[in-house]
Amino acid sequence: MTVTRDKLGCLFAAALAAAVATTAGKAHATETEARESEAVRVSVTGSGGTCNAGEFSRELARRTTLVRPAEPGEPALTFAIELASTPHAARGRLTIVESDGRRTTRDVAGANCHEVLSAMALIAALAVDPFASLSAEPEPVRVPQPESAPVPSVLERAAGTRDRQRRLSWRVGYRVIARTAIAPGLTAGQSIGVGVGYDDGVLEPRVTIDASLARSATVDGPGASSAAFEWRALHLTVCPLRWQAVYRLSLRPCALVEGGRLAGRGTGADAASSPSAPWWAVGGELAVDASIVGPLAAQASASLFVPLTGSRFFFAPDTPENTVHEVPRLGFGAGVGLGLLFF
Repeated sequence: MTVTRDKLGCLFAAALAAAVATTAGKAHATETEARESEAVRVSVTGSGGTCNAGEFSRELARRTTLVRPAEPGEPALTFAIELASTPHAARGRLTIVESDGRRTTRDVAGANCHEVLSAMALIAALAVDPFASLSAEPEPVRVPQPESAPVPSVLERAAGTRDRQRRLSWRVGYRVIARTAIAPGLTAGQSIGVGVGYDDGVLEPRVTIDASLARSATVDGPGASSAAFEWRALHLTVCPLRWQAVYRLSLRPCALVEGGRLAGRGTGADAASSPSAPWWAVGGELAVDASIVGPLAAQASASLFVPLTGSRFFFAPDTPENTVHEVPRLGFGAGVGLGLLFF
């Protein structure tokens, strides 16, 4: 067999390339084996549905062998994950906290929480091992487990290690309110309430009962007379679903029913002929909740309602010019405050 110089050169180049590749592969394997495993801790909070720290740990372990669960009290690399998901999308934030306190944060969005966790696991694996696998292939390695159970965030239900998809939650709140219809112009007041919600993973209905009180400023009447109004009522709202608009901010459309009493007090003239009247109203409300920290959340609401009792307050004699207030056919209400969520 005859081999030309060109063929000899090609054969030599191919052999050299194979030797370099083999040497590089052995060097990488040797380097990986020589490096000690990194101690890590994992925590997952937020409304991630069925996603939890265990799933993230398994994804991480499939991409690199250079991780192990940290011992109690051992300095470790911490992967803190916050999840927020809806039936159609998911978002997450991965915070990598090194043992010296340095932090790195990455935001990830995806179609669901599993897709977001997988992407975060790749980011975490590359932070530990530059040669980590880009695909999550199964590997027989130890899986880092979370140091403690996930901590629930406000309004966005904690996922963590939760297996159950249905549960009750309770909330209490205080709001400063402003309303029309109960007196001429805008009347300020306050409201305290308690609510119960049911999380079935889809609708998340909530029912809230508030006790409200509002007192108007003095309203001028005919001549030297004046009047003031006081409104006391129970405010029932039924919210069938929750829509998560952005991270930590959710909206709830609600139906409302009100029942109570509207009282007027006149001075400087003959007493009003209708000093007190029942109050009934129905309408709709949009409730907004925003998680602040722990169980604390900011809450706001805006409502339109239709009074069912068309009361009129006037000074005697009953003439149009002596009318001091007549309940209109449509009213508006708003409120802002703080709430606490309990599970």
